[in-house]
Amino acid sequence: MKLIFRSLMLSAFFSFLTPICGQENKKLDSLLRAYESLPNDTTKVNLLNDLFGYYIYKDPFKAKEYVDAQFKLAKKLNYEKGIGTSYHKYSGYYQHTGKIDSAKMYAEKALALYEKIGWLEGQALVRFSLTNLAVYEDGGYDKQLKLLESDIEFYKQINDSVSLGRAYLAQGVTHMGKGNYNIALSKNLEAMKILENRVSELLMGDVYRFLAIVECELKNSAPAITYATKALKIFEEEDAQTLMGRVLNTMGITYDTMDDFKNADAAYERAYAIAKQQNNPNEQKLALINHSRSYEKREEYSNAMIKLKLYLELDKDSENKNTSSRGLLGMGTALVNANNPKEGKDYLDSALVFAKKENAKSRIVLTYLNRAKANAKLTDFKSAYEDHQMYVVYNDSVFNETKSQQIEEMRAIFDTEKKEQQIARQETEIALLEEKEKVSRQQKWLLGGGMGLSFLVVGFGFYGLRQKIKRNQLEREKLDAELTLKKSELDFKKKELTTHAIHLAKKNEVLETVKQKVKELKTSESGVRGYQQLIQTITFDQQDDKNWENFINYFEQVHKDFSKTVKTKYPEITTNELRLMALLKMNLSSKEIANILNISTEGIKKARYRLRKKLDINTEESLQDLVLTL
Repeated sequence: MKLIFRSLMLSAFFSFLTPICGQENKKLDSLLRAYESLPNDTTKVNLLNDLFGYYIYKDPFKAKEYVDAQFKLAKKLNYEKGIGTSYHKYSGYYQHTGKIDSAKMYAEKALALYEKIGWLEGQALVRFSLTNLAVYEDGGYDKQLKLLESDIEFYKQINDSVSLGRAYLAQGVTHMGKGNYNIALSKNLEAMKILENRVSELLMGDVYRFLAIVECELKNSAPAITYATKALKIFEEEDAQTLMGRVLNTMGITYDTMDDFKNADAAYERAYAIAKQQNNPNEQKLALINHSRSYEKREEYSNAMIKLKLYLELDKDSENKNTSSRGLLGMGTALVNANNPKEGKDYLDSALVFAKKENAKSRIVLTYLNRAKANAKLTDFKSAYEDHQMYVVYNDSVFNETKSQQIEEMRAIFDTEKKEQQIARQETEIALLEEKEKVSRQQKWLLGGGMGLSFLVVGFGFYGLRQKIKRNQLEREKLDAELTLKKSELDFKKKELTTHAIHLAKKNEVLETVKQKVKELKTSESGVRGYQQLIQTITFDQQDDKNWENFINYFEQVHKDFSKTVKTKYPEITTNELRLMALLKMNLSSKEIANILNISTEGIKKARYRLRKKLDINTEESLQDLVLTL
């Protein structure tokens, strides 16, 4: 799944975690008979929860009729618990229909009322809803994780295992949004242990859907389709239309990764039809944006633009202001790829304004990249160059954040494993103490008196020796774990270094191409000065030492003291020759080295020849092998 869709997928995904009452296989006819026969009392107010729950994923507007009736009756009876419940149901309805501000307002009203009357179960339900709604606010995943930690403590205090399981599952979803797939899976398994046989088929269906999304992200297409199919079967049996649409989106994305576009189209079209029937703009947008990307992958840009046009129409009235740039970016990109750069640039200009306001760095990166393409096609090479520079800046930022997040995930896993080891040690020690106490009682009973006491002393000495050995073993395990973490961090740094080197090569290659095109377009004397200034600017950027300094910083983290070693053994080596040796150390090709150093391939041959002479290497020896040993 592409990163730019992740937040939209997860926004839709989070609503499953809001507890839904009255969907445990209750038939509509029995609910209606009970509703008609009951007097206007608190029992009838509570029954309206079930009718709301039955309809919310089938016919949201019908569901609202029942919550309206619930609120009216609870108000008439002055039934505060019922009034709070109707507030909560209003919140669910407005979230379902994309009215996020209204959803939050009603959830807060419900929580305040539940706190007033001291209803802990109701507080647990509403706290969870408010945490789910945080996905639409500033602060992102970190804010959600903080709220979930608070929720988990509350659920533990009131011994609410079902809400606790849902909270762990929500943590898994949030970590998936951050790209922490290993943590996400561990949280999901933790939730499964708690929720198994305690929740409805609907929630278990969504657990399957969650697993399908994780497998899709990990490019494991076969298990992703297997889990998604299981989820879809449950949702179809329960006639949960909205959830059917969401799992169909997951299936469509997975089929896209398999290049099975026939099944992808069918999944997206069905998901969109369900969302349209439900009059749910968020779900419609989800299917449309995913389908448009599928068409772009096939280079069917006209079809992509049909979907994006519908998306932008729906986006006009959206309350979710954190994704306004997504549709504009999609349309602008499709137009540029369809050789309509002028109109595409207009959309990309608007997308950039919103993306910066939203601080959506991944969309900023793509907007600058595609606007550079648009400007190049419009022969505005100065603007294309400037956009490409900004693309590099933001792309580096996203790259560094991603790598930092991956290291953070490793640390989180490492800390979790340490805690688990501590718990395991404590449990082992308790078991040993219990066994020791048992043996001690038996020894005293059998031997008695002094003989029993002397044997016990020996037992204590043996136990102390075992504990000392165990502590040494645990210390070794801790050291091994720390070494593994450091090795993993080094692997990340190596990837960073390689990526940075390739980026330098590609950047200079692109700039050289732009410079050559500018030279070709120099047709009049009046344009000479402007063209020459642009060429000088590009040339200056190609020779900019700051880029090289950044590269050296990465390099020295991986190959410590390389420069110092070279200068000690070969004091006559120049700065440029040291650069060449560093790139040879990375096993880069001559073309990549030439692009990074901004010289020709022939120039690289000459530089290697001069370096061989300075290092006093004969024709039988390999320059590459010598550098690798340093």
